Amino acid sequence: MMRLGTGIALLGMLLAPLAMATDAASVTTEGSQCPAPVRAAPSYPADMIEQGQGGTVLLDVAVDACGRVMRTQVKTSSGFASLDRAAEAAVGQWVVGIDDHASTVGGHLEIPVVFNMEPAKKLRYGDPDWPPSHKRPRYVVEALEGFKSPAEVLKTYHFSPEKMIASPYPGVRSILFRQSGDDPVEYWLFVYRKPDPTVAVRYRLVMEEGEPVVRMAFLCDSAPRTCAHDRKFLKKGLPFARAK
Repeated sequence: MMRLGTGIALLGMLLAPLAMATDAASVTTEGSQCPAPVRAAPSYPADMIEQGQGGTVLLDVAVDACGRVMRTQVKTSSGFASLDRAAEAAVGQWVVGIDDHASTVGGHLEIPVVFNMEPAKKLRYGDPDWPPSHKRPRYVVEALEGFKSPAEVLKTYHFSPEKMIASPYPGVRSILFRQSGDDPVEYWLFVYRKPDPTVAVRYRLVMEEGEPVVRMAFLCDSAPRTCAHDRKFLKKGLPFARAK
């Protein structure tokens, strides 16, 4: 049985590259129209992020004549049910390529999905990681479009974290990290009041007419009064970069 591997990491670790297919043209296989290959990256479960847990899930996967995944079954568990479910959910969307399909045994593949998390690096507040140009910026609140909830953001947004930052609010369960890249510099904050995040904030650091501005895209799924309070509080700025 062929083995086809993939890996994922999140928050302070490298995100292993995965071939992500877009709306590519279909290809012809065995006289029929088949979709282009697809590899959906698994979402790192929030509970595993909080606990700093990882593992490898080995899946037995059945594919059809076009390489579409029809069924998945956990052959070897990671030891964590949420990682196993995340692996099955992602691989269930796959369409394997022609070369991989040609190597199947009885229409089956073995696919290991690796969730690899290094311990989060604790950074002191005011770390130079936050650009000096935005120590006293103007914060502009805007909607985080295209998502229904903070949990959906965490599961589906394309994250490529560069480093983890210690929680800026003592006593509040939260995750703060910087995305890779500098155009624009971007940070993400997730606040928890229950197992799933209740607030998601994206901070984009830009210059507008020579003025340092942080565009704060905000999404909250708590009660309206609670969300209004959180929005007002967060608009004051992060502790190491207060608003003007």
